[in-house]
Amino acid sequence: LQQMDGFGQEHSNVYPKEIDHRAMLASSMRTSGTHTDIEEIAGEKELKCGRSMCLLCTFLFILVVGVISVPVFSLSKGGGSIKPTQQSYESVLDQVTDRDAFSDPSSPQSQALNWIMHTDPLELIPSSPNLLQRLNGAVFYNGGLRWKFAEEEWVESSLKECDWEFVTCTGDEVTHVEIEDAFVEGVIPDEMVALTGLKSLSMRKNRLTGTLPRVVFELTSLEKLDLSDNTFISTIPNDIGNLINLKFLDVSLNGITGTLPSSLGKLVDLTNLSAELNRLQGSFLDFLVQLSNLEVINLARNDLTGSFPSGIGALSQLSDLDISTNDLRGTIPTQFGQLSSLRRLVVYANRLNGTLPTHLGNLNNLETLDLHLNRLTGNLTDLFDNLSLLSRIRLDQNLFTGTIPQSLGDCEKLTTLNIHDNRLEGTVPTLFGNLKGLKFIDLSDNKLEGTIPTELGSLPFLYSFGAYSNNFVPPEPKEVCALNLSHYQTDCDDIDCSCCTRCF
Repeated sequence: LQQMDGFGQEHSNVYPKEIDHRAMLASSMRTSGTHTDIEEIAGEKELKCGRSMCLLCTFLFILVVGVISVPVFSLSKGGGSIKPTQQSYESVLDQVTDRDAFSDPSSPQSQALNWIMHTDPLELIPSSPNLLQRLNGAVFYNGGLRWKFAEEEWVESSLKECDWEFVTCTGDEVTHVEIEDAFVEGVIPDEMVALTGLKSLSMRKNRLTGTLPRVVFELTSLEKLDLSDNTFISTIPNDIGNLINLKFLDVSLNGITGTLPSSLGKLVDLTNLSAELNRLQGSFLDFLVQLSNLEVINLARNDLTGSFPSGIGALSQLSDLDISTNDLRGTIPTQFGQLSSLRRLVVYANRLNGTLPTHLGNLNNLETLDLHLNRLTGNLTDLFDNLSLLSRIRLDQNLFTGTIPQSLGDCEKLTTLNIHDNRLEGTVPTLFGNLKGLKFIDLSDNKLEGTIPTELGSLPFLYSFGAYSNNFVPPEPKEVCALNLSHYQTDCDDIDCSCCTRCF
């Protein structure tokens, strides 16, 4: 038995009764000559014992795994499917938000997480690739940013976030959030940093408050940022230089203070810079001329000082320049003549002085020229020779001298001509009769003389004509009266004007 039975060799001191039983069986078999049966019986016994041990180990393994899994998964009410717990969501969401916010049940973050876990029909799990951007939308909505159009399309619907109103995606990634004129209130949440592929953020014409949200300046894929017509009260942070892909920036109609940060000079792809009607101070900075792709600069109605930089001629793509209603001083530099793409030049209500550079006559794409309410001097003789596309001219309330240029008669697209309150002399050109699209003329408060030309009576769209405080002489042009003008103002002491709407 000791030679052939491994069971006996290993367990002779442990199982004496079993050893005795196997020894008797072995003795009987040897007497009958069945030696090999002893080995078979020994092996069968050992196989049955091994199977019992295997089943026991399997049971213990299942029990241990079940116990360990209890903190991580819980059973859903629906019947048996496992569902991630709040801790497993938080471990993912703390990439974009402060985990402490989830401990406050009333916080937008806590409400958003509760919606995702218990109400959201999409039933996202922590590993879902769109979890973070969907959380951002829910925080955005629950953070006080409620508006009149999106209640059914956002967190109160079963739509994917790419199908929400005001949201556009490329594939499954949010690339555009454009919520405009929707009575949105509150602040933009930090969770927006989750939208790493966002290219356009437009929240114009809403009721957003506070400082400009710094999270916006972490969205380095942005190409368009429009926060205009809100009630932000802050400075523009230097972090704006992080938005190296930005092409369009509009923060007009807010309460922006301070100066334009020099980091704007890093935005070499910028084509539109608009910050109208704020409280910006400081000089018109030279760094703007580094942005050679600029097409629009609108800094009107601020408190900017200083003068135009001499390098402004480098902005060869500039088509619209509006620096009106500031406190700029000095002259208009000759380099303006290099702005061959310019269509709008609007710099009224500043303290500009000196004569107009003749190089302005090179701007043959110019459509609007508004320089009124400055201290500009000199004559206008050759200014309009090549400016045939002009539709609006305002040179009023300056100190211009000389005569009215005859070349104005070639500006056939002209609709508005206002040169009142200057020191212009001579007569009114009869070529004005060629300006068939003209609607508004104001020649008042000058030193003009002669008669009012009858050719003005051939202007079918003219509705307002100002001619008072000049030295015009009779007769009254009946052709002008036949137009039944809405506004016709002249000196009735010098001219018996039966059709004037106001006499001086």
